[in-house]
Amino acid sequence: MGMPFGPMPQLLAIAEDVTKLHAVCIKCGRPAHFSQRLVPIAERIIVGASDAYEARCRRCFIPGILERTALFATLKHS
Repeated sequence: MGMPFGPMPQLLAIAEDVTKLHAVCIKCGRPAHFSQRLVPIAERIIVGASDAYEARCRRCFIPGILERTALFATLKHS
């Protein structure tokens, strides 16, 4: 979280103009700066999986939710 993705640092370094666009938070309607991953798939990128992510603002974004959910499920079944 909060780390540049893929080639973005290099692209931003050579760009003459940058237009920042924001989605709308699915929870509260504010400008969304994060993508909340909803499915525990190991791949870093899931292409075309619109149901695998939700746009979230800083307040509604929950870092590490998938890891905690998996841990709770493991502990529950132990």
